[in-house]
Order: sequence, then structure tokens, then C-alpha cells
Amino acid sequence: YDMFDGWRAEIADRHPDVDEAAWNSFRSNMYDGDFLFNTTRDEVASTTTPLLVAMGNDLYHPESTSREIVALAPNVTFVEQWKDDEHLPAADAAFRSFLAANT
Repeated sequence: YDMFDGWRAEIADRHPDVDEAAWNSFRSNMYDGDFLFNTTRDEVASTTTPLLVAMGNDLYHPESTSREIVALAPNVTFVEQWKDDEHLPAADAAFRSFLAANT
């Protein structure tokens, strides 16, 4: 819960109306699932809205989760390389193409 607890510590004083039970409930709703924050594998698999997945590669956005979303979602564009300078032009083109086709 480190990510949530750090965020909560930053904002809790601005929300004195939120009690401990509410914070804990919110954290549980966000983090206690076995897949994404508050989305199941079945929901991803049934999502017909076009999805753009830029592959993650860190603790909170693992590559394996990106790949699983791509495997499950029926209408997905997957950009595997997008963070390094050499991949930015191709990633930019993929993002723009996705947005042009879907907005």
C-alpha cells in the first residue's frame, strides 16, 4: 500500500471530513483486487472501447500487466517502446494515429 499511503499522507490534512474507515475502504477498493486498480480481467476482455496501452516497466506499471491487458482486450493498440529517445518518433506517430482514429 506504499503508493496509496504516501498519497494519502500528502492530502489527508486537506480532507478532515474523511475518517479512517473511509480511507481504508477507498484503499481496499483500489488495491485489493488481483488485477488492475478497480477493473477485472473480465471487464477488460469485454471492453469494446479502443484502448491504447503504452508498455509499463516499473513497480507500479509492470510489463506483465501491460501484456495481459493487450492479450485480453479485443480492441487495443500496443506501444511497446516509447520511453527512450530513439523510440520517441515512432511512439509519437502511434499515439497520434490512435487519437486520430478514435477521437
